[in-house]
Amino acid sequence: MSELGIQSIIRKKRRVWKNQVSRTFDNVLERQFKDRAKNEVFVTDITYLPTETGFLYLSAIQDLNNNEIVAWQVGKWNDLQLMMDTLSGLTTKRNVLSKHHPLRSRLSIHIP
Repeated sequence: MSELGIQSIIRKKRRVWKNQVSRTFDNVLERQFKDRAKNEVFVTDITYLPTETGFLYLSAIQDLNNNEIVAWQVGKWNDLQLMMDTLSGLTTKRNVLSKHHPLRSRLSIHIP
């Protein structure tokens, strides 16, 4: 990035939006990202992709064990349904969200 003379824009985090206080959650990972078992901790994010016809939204879930993208979904809307579809893909591909999976009780998914 420095070679190209570009830098990221960091947006200020809002604690209040439309007169409502944002919900905050406990930091259960405490920045301990290394030495995680496979399928133990997943992180997710949604990014937008500009196209000629408007935006598409890419939702991805990453396994912190090996940084592998374990599920992803593209949608026309950045909404809860997109995230649920992505989680559905994780369920069918890895079967880690099934009731009888041994890691289910320790599974943590961080959604920023």
